[in-house]
Amino acid sequence: MRNYARRLLLPTLALLGAVSITKVVYSWPNLFPSMLKALGNAIVDATGVTSAESSSNIEVTYVFIVSLLFVLAVFAILRVMWAYFRN
Repeated sequence: MRNYARRLLLPTLALLGAVSITKVVYSWPNLFPSMLKALGNAIVDATGVTSAESSSNIEVTYVFIVSLLFVLAVFAILRVMWAYFRN
């Protein structure tokens, strides 16, 4: 049972971190990089949505995916640093 908990710890922390970053970005939109905002707007325009709700759903999904990638990159950097200092 302990092995399952270890396997689920990293994905759970990654999802919680991504949700937290998404919430922070929606609380303070100026923290989101402008280049990524432009890409998000291009994605919304390319999908051709007509309602504000659909546009918002695409935007939330985009911000969540970017946040998840950021969290996973931080975890990868921490893992490399841990391995470096451990040796």
